[in-house]
Amino acid sequence: MEEGQNLRLTSNEQTLKNATAGWWESRKTHQTYNRHFNTGRPDQVGGTSVTIVNTLSHRAKQVADDPSGLGRWTSIMIEGKHGMKTRIVSAYRPCKSRSGLETAYTQHLIYWDSMDRYEDPRNIFMQDLKQAILEWKEQGEQIILCGDFNTGDKNNVHTASEFWNPWLEELDLIDVHKTSTGMDWLPATHERGSSQIDYIFISPSIRIKRAGFLPFSKFPGDHRAIWVDIQTEDIIGYNAPKLSIASARRLKSDHPKIRNKYLHFLKDSLIKEGLLDAITWLNQITPSDWTSSHTSMYDDVSSRIKLHMTNAERECRKLKTGDHPFSAELNRARKKKFLWELVVKDILGLHVPKRKILKLKKYLKIKHPKPSLKIAERARDKARKQYKEVKRRSKQLRVAFRDQLAMERATENNTKIASEIQNIMHWEEIKAMHQKIKYMQGRGRGESTTAVIITKKSGQKK
Repeated sequence: MEEGQNLRLTSNEQTLKNATAGWWESRKTHQTYNRHFNTGRPDQVGGTSVTIVNTLSHRAKQVADDPSGLGRWTSIMIEGKHGMKTRIVSAYRPCKSRSGLETAYTQHLIYWDSMDRYEDPRNIFMQDLKQAILEWKEQGEQIILCGDFNTGDKNNVHTASEFWNPWLEELDLIDVHKTSTGMDWLPATHERGSSQIDYIFISPSIRIKRAGFLPFSKFPGDHRAIWVDIQTEDIIGYNAPKLSIASARRLKSDHPKIRNKYLHFLKDSLIKEGLLDAITWLNQITPSDWTSSHTSMYDDVSSRIKLHMTNAERECRKLKTGDHPFSAELNRARKKKFLWELVVKDILGLHVPKRKILKLKKYLKIKHPKPSLKIAERARDKARKQYKEVKRRSKQLRVAFRDQLAMERATENNTKIASEIQNIMHWEEIKAMHQKIKYMQGRGRGESTTAVIITKKSGQKK
């Protein structure tokens, strides 16, 4: 906004800082003006200001004015959490008017002529502001740029786009109101104008909740107020709560084979311990004959059953995640390779778990007696080759395994196969996501995003 004050001759009570005292609980204001020209009165065209109120005011860390001293812009930098920085800039670009020495355009023209810059002050403004924004962005700052740019000469959509699009694209800024409304031509923001001359531009990393225009005369002056409502977290940062990773259960009740294995193992262990007989005996005791000793026995049986349930759940399945998705074929090929590697080591006289060999032979249904070293090595090499081949087809095998599992579930639950496949795919996506989160909380914790590559409309990568 244009302040219109000559701060050399403005009384303390009339400065923005003191005039707004008591309006908010806390505030941070910064105001500037053209230091190279003096009207001799408290009023003077040009000048800009920024006011930050309440919570955000405590995070204001740095102010920066137009280095030329013309008061073309001023800014306040807000520092948020985790080093997040956002700079709020208020700018005023003079309109092209030579009617007298006191117009902002004439003042700027005289100053730049004295500095041997013989260009239109309005063009110099756009060049210098662009350079300042690029320097702020180099320091890792987000930008919120608000200002009166006096672009009334851009009186149609085509010429306005030709003027703004290259400038905004080079600075990686977006027009708040165009983005929010989706309209290319917005209402005039000056009472005597026919086009928009006041704008708000922001960095794309800042989310827009709402934006709009207020009616003329809602606030003092001949401009209508423009506004934007943005996410506070995008300015001051956000401390995300610690992510909780759901631990995978070995028992999956919707998987028929795993469920049946669990029930079989649990029933066998309860029979061996005699717990089923104990439960039957306790159930036959009438309430009138029930004593404290029965209660103690019931608690003991209950705790032992719980222990067996936990053990049975551990026996359901092994939780392994690797580079290749699980399937029955892959699991069988892996175990076959491992078996023959153990057999070769056993023949060579190395220490190997004999029980493991017996369990693998039982699983793979291999019944022939102990082979010679030559036969075992040939079988090992063949198993290794088969395992490599199966790994190459692991994704296709996973699809077949998933379809088979879906058929079993559909038969068991009397549901549609397509629905079961969709459910399995949904949980696989969640599992993959949690694996990535676990990695980032573990080995990936020390790593960070150093760059994000985007492709512009022109095809250029940035």
